Amino acid sequence: MTTTLDHTDEATVDARGAPIFLWGPGYSLTAHQVVDALGSYLATFGDNFYADGVSPLDAIHAEVVFNGDLTGWLARRSPEEIATIRARAEQVAREFFHGRFPTLQW
Repeated sequence: MTTTLDHTDEATVDARGAPIFLWGPGYSLTAHQVVDALGSYLATFGDNFYADGVSPLDAIHAEVVFNGDLTGWLARRSPEEIATIRARAEQVAREFFHGRFPTLQW
């Protein structure tokens, strides 16, 4: 027997119905917002995500808490730069979350 439910737990989706991927103190982010937070960090500080570098989780948290504008970096970049930064941010997220990061459509 198969049952389908029309109810969605409000704590697991954002206002547009996108699933929440990451929770932190005082915030919840979709996978797109995670990539935008990492992109904001990359655009500001460069790519220092390596073994002894910055943790992606720390970068996400810092962008959300101290910057607050996860998409402000988009206005100052060309479409090619945005695509490059987002591709690297998504790669960082995939590596950090060990393949549990969803495939995103932009």
